Amino acid sequence: MTEIQMKMKPKILAAAMLVSLAAAGGNCNAAEAEGSGDITLRSYSYTRICEDKSNDFDIPNGSQYTLDARRIMMPVSIGGNDITALRAALEELGGVKIVDGKCVPQILPEGTHPTSLPTSTKYMGSSSVDVTVCHASENLVVWRNEFYSYFAGAAHGMNGKRYLTYYVPENTIVTLDKVFVGEYADRVASDLRRIVANTDEYRNMVFDVNAIYVPEDFYVKDRALVFVYQPYDIGPYAAGVIELPYYPDVDVLTPFGRKVLSVPNYGY
Repeated sequence: MTEIQMKMKPKILAAAMLVSLAAAGGNCNAAEAEGSGDITLRSYSYTRICEDKSNDFDIPNGSQYTLDARRIMMPVSIGGNDITALRAALEELGGVKIVDGKCVPQILPEGTHPTSLPTSTKYMGSSSVDVTVCHASENLVVWRNEFYSYFAGAAHGMNGKRYLTYYVPENTIVTLDKVFVGEYADRVASDLRRIVANTDEYRNMVFDVNAIYVPEDFYVKDRALVFVYQPYDIGPYAAGVIELPYYPDVDVLTPFGRKVLSVPNYGY
């Protein structure tokens, strides 16, 4: 196990993440970065080969194998907070579990799991998950999962991004139900459609402005909620991941939402 320990403040957290992640290569390794009494993070990773029995493509001459690589930056401690629920949510985000100090899949794929590829292998898929801290401040920490998968025989791979925002002072994961007052979906969706319709950059990316909806994926940035749409959600594959900033009116925010969205810009 490779470990790095360093004292850091939130504003230099991003630089520390780059150092610790660079040291986290290899199978089931961990690299640690320690905050100045605030945040301790450890990076876990694994790489494994799986026989893939899940896709429907007709693969001649035997089985298809997938190279599955995952890496996740897990909090060890954040101040004196009980972060059990946060760690469980991050494991779910990355599709992994941390067991006895090692990173393992949450669900072991059906089929064999060789330590090396059979010499007869002609078709190879790939799957990667990379969960890292992408933004941080004194009050907020944002994790991003950048994922990619490719099945042999497919026209192209699929990539995407998912996020988790954690509010440090109240030791809680930020959710839309906590941010908005009452039934918010219709009003917010209407606002998002208006934003897209009036912005060339976004309007040219989407299939149908009237089909814009409030997605589950979002993060907090610059006093905005940034809604995240995966390829094909509202636009073609070529448009990639679409991230749509939304600045809600104060009257639709809960007291918690007002606190979260009043956090100053934290270094994007």
